[in-house]
Amino acid sequence: MKSNSPLTGEIELENCPIGRLDDLVKLSREAYIDNYRHIWTDSGANYLEKNFTKEVLEIDFLDTNIFYFFVCNDDEQIGFVKLHINSAVKDYPSEEAIYLERLYLKKAFCGRGIGSEVMQKLFKISESYSKKAIWLRAMPSTPAVRFYSRLGFQSIAEGKIPFPFIKPEHSPLYTMVKNLRN
Repeated sequence: MKSNSPLTGEIELENCPIGRLDDLVKLSREAYIDNYRHIWTDSGANYLEKNFTKEVLEIDFLDTNIFYFFVCNDDEQIGFVKLHINSAVKDYPSEEAIYLERLYLKKAFCGRGIGSEVMQKLFKISESYSKKAIWLRAMPSTPAVRFYSRLGFQSIAEGKIPFPFIKPEHSPLYTMVKNLRN
């Protein structure tokens, strides 16, 4: 599908079981590198090997606190989400907060309102677990911080991306939280 093609159906979050691990590896590598290759001196090769291989992702499926979802339009997988259902952050113990570790879309689907739709679905998932907050980390050198701020997230801490080969201008990382009870 080309980026100017209309979306043909509703955006859905489809649970990703371990039996779909190969699909997740392929999609995660494509969605990540298409959007973030430019922030790495090695074009993201090290980061991909540390985060998006079958062996690494397989370990996540052993953790009952971690869930993966495919972002789908009709039957096409256009992105993915990684959630930690119980994950503490400042002012919120783990039973009150959910951590959105990853939300990546294929590049052709970025900037089309899909991320906002996905976030609304994630807010509902968070509320179904009776969470008071959802939190994430975002790079201020990308549109992510502005995107999440528009959705009501507030920056509560600053850090650095802890991986080699990151270009210095892209290493800052904000921790952002949205209170779901307001």
